[in-house]
Amino acid sequence: MLKSASHILLAAALVAGAYYATFVHQPAEVTEAQTALSGQGGGAGPARGGAPRPAIVTTQPVSVVPYQDVFQAIGTVRSTSRVRVQNEVAGKVVSSELRANAEVVKGDTLIRLEDRAATLALRTAQAELAEAEDALKRLETLDAQGSAAVSPVQISEARTAVEIARTNVETAQYQLDQRNITAPISGSLGLSDIEVGTYLAVGTEIVTITNLDKLRVDFSLPDRALDFLAAGLEVDLRVPTRPGTVYKAVVTGVDTEIDPETRQIDVEARIDSSDIPVLPGSVVTVFASRPSVPAPSVPSLAVTWSNEGASVWAVREGLATRVPVQILHRDGDTVWLDAALENGSEVVVEGTQKLREGSPVMTPADARERSQPARDQTTSAKARKMDIAGLNDGE
Repeated sequence: MLKSASHILLAAALVAGAYYATFVHQPAEVTEAQTALSGQGGGAGPARGGAPRPAIVTTQPVSVVPYQDVFQAIGTVRSTSRVRVQNEVAGKVVSSELRANAEVVKGDTLIRLEDRAATLALRTAQAELAEAEDALKRLETLDAQGSAAVSPVQISEARTAVEIARTNVETAQYQLDQRNITAPISGSLGLSDIEVGTYLAVGTEIVTITNLDKLRVDFSLPDRALDFLAAGLEVDLRVPTRPGTVYKAVVTGVDTEIDPETRQIDVEARIDSSDIPVLPGSVVTVFASRPSVPAPSVPSLAVTWSNEGASVWAVREGLATRVPVQILHRDGDTVWLDAALENGSEVVVEGTQKLREGSPVMTPADARERSQPARDQTTSAKARKMDIAGLNDGE
């Protein structure tokens, strides 16, 4: 009887100890971790013993890397070789080879003007030249024979007459050639309303010839882009008719001065026009970029705003520290900052609303690690209870 009572008292003592260890006495750090994981420790309020309770936050490391500093401008496409053909002599059109969009080669005939009068003038000049040359030849023959009838002055005048006659022939030939209007450059013909029978006054615009294989784009960029603008720089082009397609152009020239009112500098770039669907006068969007100096980059969620401006919460030695920042560049969900942040340092991206300067912080992973002793202790206590229960059943 006494032995049975002793066993009962021992079993009761073991059960009481297990209950105390499991539900009454727990280490402060375990309680804090369990509270944090259950969502009750989001703020930095006091915990057991008056110590601030860590705020559970999500952090990400800072990456100090360069970004692409992009300049965007609206450009106008132009041809580097374009001529408006005009006539230098008046006359009536007797033939025309003008066909819209036809390809011509330099020297090809475009139109012919009535040339009867010019042809007659050329024949007259040629006859006068032949007569002057015959007169000079006779005088030189007599002079060679020692004739006293020929003086040096007569020979000199005859030679001058020949030169004048030759000049008249060249002038008449030029006037005749001007009635055959030819292409001054190779390229594509534009539209023209000149028809056979039309009388053209001097200086009439006949047709425009454009070399579509030699296109350029003219645009302007801010003066801060001057330090990397130079001949040979490759830029990207986008056209409205091909959204999502990027074409290339190469800078061929930069103006020698900046507009004092707009603070812009004019730039021209050569286009590889073999596949780009543009014509002179088309509007394109130009993108010029350069890699920046390395700068801290963080997720945009890390940036908070207040009356003091933009800032991020950096985690230093387990404490939250507000760091003022200035946004330099944004690309999607990432921002580059002008801030005192080192590569690899941690910033808070979730849970920033819980923080104050100097608040202790903890990540979910840290909280789970600190709560592991509590789970181990609970498991041990349950095991002891099962052992006691088995002991009682055995008696």
